[in-house]
Amino acid sequence: MKNMSLKVMSLAFIMTASSAAFADVNGGSGTIHFTGTVIDAPCSIAPESIEQTVELGSVALSSLKTAGSHSRPATGEIKLVDCTLTSVEGDETTTYSKVGVTFSGTPDATVAALLANDSSAQGVGVRLLDQDGKAIELGSETEYPLGNGATIIYQAYVEANGNTVTAGDIRSDATFKLNYK
Repeated sequence: MKNMSLKVMSLAFIMTASSAAFADVNGGSGTIHFTGTVIDAPCSIAPESIEQTVELGSVALSSLKTAGSHSRPATGEIKLVDCTLTSVEGDETTTYSKVGVTFSGTPDATVAALLANDSSAQGVGVRLLDQDGKAIELGSETEYPLGNGATIIYQAYVEANGNTVTAGDIRSDATFKLNYK
C-alpha cells in the first residue's frame, strides 16, 4: 500500500511539474498603427508606393571622376490601383486616360537638375529618369498612359556634379504629385 501511495504521489508530482513547464509565458506586446488617407482621385495609390526606398548601391569613387559620370540606374515604381476612369458630376462626365507625375525635391546646389545629397558623400547628387532612361526635370510634369491602373516606372542614379567627389553615404528625398487628365 505504501508503494502504491508513493506511485500516486510521484505521478501527481510529474503532472504538476509538466503543466508548470508548459504554462503560458508573456512574450511581450506592442502597438500597431494603421495610417492612410482618403483621396478624391480616380485611382488609389498602392500602399507599397506611398513611402519607398530605392537602393542605389555602393558606387565606386573611381566611376564618378568627371561631371556627369554616374552609377548604374536603380528602378522604382508607383502603382496606381482600383481606378475609376469615368466620373459623373451633374450633367458633366469626365474620362481620364493619362496621369501626370511631378517629382520634386531639394535641388543640388551645383547642378539643379539633380536631387541634393543630404548625407556625407560630397560632389554627387541623384538624377531621376523615366522608364526609357530620359532625364526627368524636377518640378515638371511627365505624362503616362492610364488604363485600369498603371505602374509608373522611374529610375535613379548617383551622378557626379563636377565638384570633388568624396566617399560617404548618399541620401536624397523626392516627393511625387499626381494629376489625372
